[in-house]
Amino acid sequence: NTAKKLFEESLGYARACQDLRGESIALMNTANMIFDPPTCKTIIAQSLEIKKQLGDLGGLAFALHNYGSELIEEQDYQAARPYLLEALEIRVRVGRQQNATHTLLALAQPDVIEGYFERAMILYGVAWGTTQRINAKFSEDYTAWVKSLERQAREALGEKNAEAAYQRGWKMSLEEAKVFVTVEIGMLEPPKTVGV
Repeated sequence: NTAKKLFEESLGYARACQDLRGESIALMNTANMIFDPPTCKTIIAQSLEIKKQLGDLGGLAFALHNYGSELIEEQDYQAARPYLLEALEIRVRVGRQQNATHTLLALAQPDVIEGYFERAMILYGVAWGTTQRINAKFSEDYTAWVKSLERQAREALGEKNAEAAYQRGWKMSLEEAKVFVTVEIGMLEPPKTVGV
């Protein structure tokens, strides 16, 4: 509550000073303190518009990723994917490798839930392979949560098929992964298994 109040105060100062960059950052910080997806999305959308105005690609990708994540929270997976894909495209283009792996992991989440297990395993392979190659880390809590989703995909596919998909992803560059997932999502068919 104290953090939320301080971020809101920061937002007020940024607006008073007509500091668009500061306003966009304060909006995103405020959104991170709100646990109501519709309200959070509204605030992120405001930040996103400012970041577009400023041409702030890193900030724009961050806002797109967060907006897509909020749509996942609302279980609107179809609507979430285009935001995450746009965030991924920017992050790969500007060389934000760890951020790009974060977006790949976000894209894998609805794949597991909706039953696109093979694609999810490919995305896990790309993400963890890239993370190891660039010596990056995520928090222990986040990693444990993602690994629990990965286990669901592995169990659904069977270890042999899951590992084959994972290794296919492991060998991909982020650029190859971006093309792969963009094409794959454009060709979505109804999943065979829903609600894992």
